[in-house]
Amino acid sequence: MNRILRIGLPIINGTNLYPMVKPNRTEIKPIRTIEKDGVEIWNISFTTLDCSYIETVRHISNIGPFPLDIFANRINYDIYRAIVIHVAVNDGEEISFSDLKPYLHKIKKGDALIVDANSYTDKWLSACQGIINTDDYNLNSPYFSNEAMKGIIDAEVSILAGNFPS
Repeated sequence: MNRILRIGLPIINGTNLYPMVKPNRTEIKPIRTIEKDGVEIWNISFTTLDCSYIETVRHISNIGPFPLDIFANRINYDIYRAIVIHVAVNDGEEISFSDLKPYLHKIKKGDALIVDANSYTDKWLSACQGIINTDDYNLNSPYFSNEAMKGIIDAEVSILAGNFPS
């Protein structure tokens, strides 16, 4: 199936999807403008928690970053083989180890794992015309059980992405 799976949100000035964790907001401001400087340059500042759900192993495990040998055989260090898992969960439901188990054996050490939680973010964006109430969005999100996260860590995933904040 060739399909685009959204794993992020639009980057909008002033956004803070995780106010319970951090005070910082996304900041977008011009540094240079075509009118004044003949060139357009922008400063865009946001934390790793904003506007996407893409995590490195450091965010999901206390074992630290993977050794460099995981990445050494890549032709390009920024290209990852990815396994995409489509999970039929409703808002606020747990993604269990049994939901992931049929796919985890396909993961090779250092792969990316992308989890589609029933198009969670797309449904929210459609329902609210692009302005998400972050409290409801975060609190009603599907989430990984402890056993599911252990399975992801044990599969030695290097990047975890999804279309929901968990």
